[in-house]
Amino acid sequence: MANSLIEDVMNEQPINDGGKKSNQPNNGKGKGKGSKKAIIILIVLLLIIIIAAIICIMVLSNKKTEVNAKQAFFNSITKNNLEQVSNLDLYGEFISDMLSQSSSTQTDINLSYSTEDASINNIELSADSMYDAENLKAYSDMTLSYSDNELFNLELLASNEAVALKSDEIVNNFVGASYEYLMQSGLVSAYANVSTGDGNESSVNINTDDTLDTYTNDIETEASDIENFTISDESIEIYKDILDKNLDDSQFTSNEVTLNMESGTVDCTEYTLTMSEEQFIDICKQLLEGFETDTDTLDIITPMLSALGYSETDLINVVDNMISQLENAETDGNSNIVIKVYDNNGQTVKLSIQVSGITMEIEYVYGDSESSIKITAVEDESGEGVSYKITNKKSDLTQNLDFEISVIEDNSVSQTVTLETEVIKSGSDYTFNMNIDSKANDTSLSIESTSEIQFTDVDIEDLTSENCVFLDDLTEEQQTELLNSISERAQVVFSEKMSDLSFIDTNTNTTIVDQDDNTEDDTDAKETAKQDLITAIQNDMTESLNNGEEYTLQDLEGLQIDGHTVEVEVSDDLAVVTVDGYTFNIDSEFNLSE
Repeated sequence: MANSLIEDVMNEQPINDGGKKSNQPNNGKGKGKGSKKAIIILIVLLLIIIIAAIICIMVLSNKKTEVNAKQAFFNSITKNNLEQVSNLDLYGEFISDMLSQSSSTQTDINLSYSTEDASINNIELSADSMYDAENLKAYSDMTLSYSDNELFNLELLASNEAVALKSDEIVNNFVGASYEYLMQSGLVSAYANVSTGDGNESSVNINTDDTLDTYTNDIETEASDIENFTISDESIEIYKDILDKNLDDSQFTSNEVTLNMESGTVDCTEYTLTMSEEQFIDICKQLLEGFETDTDTLDIITPMLSALGYSETDLINVVDNMISQLENAETDGNSNIVIKVYDNNGQTVKLSIQVSGITMEIEYVYGDSESSIKITAVEDESGEGVSYKITNKKSDLTQNLDFEISVIEDNSVSQTVTLETEVIKSGSDYTFNMNIDSKANDTSLSIESTSEIQFTDVDIEDLTSENCVFLDDLTEEQQTELLNSISERAQVVFSEKMSDLSFIDTNTNTTIVDQDDNTEDDTDAKETAKQDLITAIQNDMTESLNNGEEYTLQDLEGLQIDGHTVEVEVSDDLAVVTVDGYTFNIDSEFNLSE
């Protein structure tokens, strides 16, 4: 993970190629994209440093009784609604209760997917789950259904030492393994203490009894580190001196403007800082060099990095690479960096940065019960970019935390992904809702999930050799034989389930088709004819899909069903199929009516 962070930055192209010509064709739109990406990375990092550190530009150097544009600019740039947006009190209480108390949970998930040509609806996953907090055991019975027809069932049973799965359609008993075996097999990762013995080999000791406590303590520690993140006066002086020395009062201006924001029209004071690219790059380089010597701030940041899998060395390597890029950067000498901050009655409502043909904006919306932050970055020439929005809504017993990511093309949103989460507290119990929506052109995906959590005593069976086959106890040959058998049986079941997932929806279109007057209305015979018809079409459809072919309504011509007399009439959008005298209609979406 650490290498990934370093490589991501190391693989960035230099901010300027030093005048060397590329052999690749250039249509004009791709010019300077490497430099723009690199500068955006710099801006994001520097904003974090500046916003956290420059608060005292006015406080520590407040020797003047009149606040000028420079002081007002830095005073405004440090204000935001991060504290409101990051207030997750109810979520924290919910997670704490879930980890510390025994519970019973009913979860229902509904999935729908549609394109211009086809759609799949009514795919449902339900799970009855239990968690024994005292004995660290968990159980879940999961069922996958399509249009209220059960497709697949799976059971999961876990303790603090092992985990196992079972499906009655595949195996009769649970099949599982200890976490130690899974980790040594490279299948999972877990909290572990690695100690080196006398030789060159390392032994892995997993503290399974303490895993949950360790995980919980880590979460609390990380949250505390973020909450208590403060910059020392000594650190602030480092950055204050750099900015005071390099920025002149004449570079700051103020103006009264009216903004049109998502929240409405807002009258603001606009404070603007203008500097050349050369000056901007030089200041960035000095701030980064100051950051590398700021041991107080590094000591605060290091635990946060560690929680994400990075080290202080990783961060310093990234900063070194950024400094190197800045030292090798070349500019045309004509471009300026413009940073604007908008103040509305003491609240900063917007921050705008224009650099190298890219405009980045941060909008802040304040409110007692709802607040949000939206970050948008768009390339001026192409109109391509992306935006991120976080919204926090909170009342006494309900809290919503929503995320929205949008892809921008030609200055318009072309793709959007939203994640909406909601925690509702009712007495000592909770409801947790989560919805995911993705829309791109004519394609949409929707996942809706509801979980009802009740805190109550539960009774979960133990994982033993009587109800579970442990991979740990088998020889390598026995493991291979067992896993191969499971794989073969799973493929057979999967093939059957794929047939059931065909686009024939027998629960829609309840139109009654007039039956042949000469045919006796035998309910059982009619139902048999219908089910055999569906099975025959499913088998033909599956065979076509396996061959990479599209199965259409016209393929029903010549349909044969063993043991039945079949007649088929097909038009462009409807097939009329008669089986043993019973008539069924099948439309172009393979909906069946009778």
